[in-house]
Amino acid sequence: MFIKLCLAVGYRLRSMNFGCALYTAAQMLYISMLLAFIVCWLRRRGVSALLCGFTTAFYALCPVFPIHAVSMWKDGIFSVTLAAFSLLLHEAVFCGNERLNSPRFLAAYSVSGLILCFSRNNGLYVLFFAAVCTGLFMLLNKRDRRKKKAFFLCSFGIMLITCLITGPLYKRLGVESSFEESVGIPLNQMARVAAYEGNCNASEEEFLNRLMPLEKYAEAYRPCCVDNVKWHSDFDTAYVREHKEEFLKNWLTIGLKNPVEYIKGWSLMTFGYWAANCWEFNFQENNLAPVHDAEAYGIRQWDVFSFLSGHSLRGLLPLKGAAAAPALVMWLMLFACAALICERRTAECAVFLPCIGAWLTLLIASPYAYWLRYLLCTAYMTPIVVFILIYKGSEPEPGPRR
Repeated sequence: MFIKLCLAVGYRLRSMNFGCALYTAAQMLYISMLLAFIVCWLRRRGVSALLCGFTTAFYALCPVFPIHAVSMWKDGIFSVTLAAFSLLLHEAVFCGNERLNSPRFLAAYSVSGLILCFSRNNGLYVLFFAAVCTGLFMLLNKRDRRKKKAFFLCSFGIMLITCLITGPLYKRLGVESSFEESVGIPLNQMARVAAYEGNCNASEEEFLNRLMPLEKYAEAYRPCCVDNVKWHSDFDTAYVREHKEEFLKNWLTIGLKNPVEYIKGWSLMTFGYWAANCWEFNFQENNLAPVHDAEAYGIRQWDVFSFLSGHSLRGLLPLKGAAAAPALVMWLMLFACAALICERRTAECAVFLPCIGAWLTLLIASPYAYWLRYLLCTAYMTPIVVFILIYKGSEPEPGPRR
């Protein structure tokens, strides 16, 4: 909706270029602001100025960050908001009661939570997972029980507002979510069984045939991507949306007869997010989808630095480059959680909960074996993971928050 708003301004001025530039400038400013917040957060917790400088250079020069700062995708905003929200969640658990009861802190927590929920569909589930886990810790920890009221009210308020807007309000405005997008893995598991002529009874075969002619599954099925099935010309999207319960029922009964194929289907749809030895995935062209025929829409590139100085930086600063593999960062994150628990620093695990929640949603419902932008939050969280592993648990430095 924010993209539409920016483009609407461009339409008014009869310049698509201006609409795209307006969105890009706003996104770059927002991402830069939150990255500065992350660096300042590290500095306030005793990280040296030199290491904070290296962290700033990491965010500025690693190609994955600038390219996603100008990409017209919601993933950059979602991922950097998730990283900032993680730090606020850490403070909610680890810092003193005065921090959690501060109106300024509660406002930052609420706004970042709302942006998290509205910038991507799984944001609500991520917030719910993080809030429940953090709330359970507060309830079990006697020292933190006084904090729980403000935390629960804020978290519940964010989820309630999100559900009201995305539910009744969106329905009244005619905004509908695509059911087939949320069941990508189940759909591909069923397609795999049909393509390999697995064990199905007559009723299940009839349902599969109603979705798409049975003879088409072998042609359309791809182990690592569901798009060829759900975008197939013979796939009946309307039927899926109108028979959601029947879809889920057949998915379950077919799975009980073909558990091995379902496990293989799930593994091939998600292995990029848990297999740490797939570094080459970072260089996939699909991670950065260019606009085809952009000039036909009035969108043109303008090298401002070259225009002002006569020299271009394109050769010096490449657009494409690999970040740390998300699966590798996730396993390092889980190792950090285990280490913190062993050292009885369980409270600090809260900083990883949103990222772990986003990872779990991908393992449950990812429609593609790997897209860097789906788990871009791991790139933003990489310095924080390294810092937490060597963090001694001291309170933030005294002084006013800036």
